[in-house]
Amino acid sequence: MSDSFEVARAPMDRSEFYGGEPSTGSGFAARVANDAQPTELGRGGLPGWRLRRVVDFMTANLGRDIDVDELVTRCGLSRAQFFRAFRQTTGQTPHRYLIGLRLERAREMLETSGLAVAEVTQAVGMGSNAGFARLFQQRFGEQPARYRRGFLAAKARRASRDLSG
Repeated sequence: MSDSFEVARAPMDRSEFYGGEPSTGSGFAARVANDAQPTELGRGGLPGWRLRRVVDFMTANLGRDIDVDELVTRCGLSRAQFFRAFRQTTGQTPHRYLIGLRLERAREMLETSGLAVAEVTQAVGMGSNAGFARLFQQRFGEQPARYRRGFLAAKARRASRDLSG
């Protein structure tokens, strides 16, 4: 994950998350698990196995509502301990981290699928197209549809160059 995680600035209810349907992605889950390794586990942080358990659950359920109690249960901690340890380990709240996972998965889907942006929004469990577009632009610097057009154009240029070279 990148260091710039300023996407969800508004105060949010920690017990509620955006929802949709489950999503899959073999390479995505592996990258997320690798990226989620804490840089420095301080006293009170989540051990790696607990963090992986929570991140794996988030990744497997990106497209549906995930209640914070489901995450807490996977760690065997109280809510307060979980929030403190998760934030200490990742530098983010669970909600902000989940939004980041959803945005990364959406980026991957925009690059690899022919789904419409609205379908990608639903597949990754974002609440609305407008909210998704705003968060996507904050994270990646472009609106989702423009990002896809740019990605596909660059891919076509590479393919053309490979054929001619």
